Amino acid sequence: MPMRRLLLALSVACASCATLKNDATVCAEYRDLRCAAGTNCSLDRARGCQVCQCARAFSVQPEPQQK
Repeated sequence: MPMRRLLLALSVACASCATLKNDATVCAEYRDLRCAAGTNCSLDRARGCQVCQCARAFSVQPEPQQK
């Protein structure tokens, strides 16, 4: 039973990965990029397509300094 739960969790995690495979605005070498937390893309004007990287899963904000 624990093995089934592990396989289910892994399949759900893979299914939820962000993919850019069908996005024609993304440069070809980034279309196979798979990210669990989503992607950050920006336009490369020289190439006329978007370059992408995986977003951070957790954003750590510094604590504000008190005066």
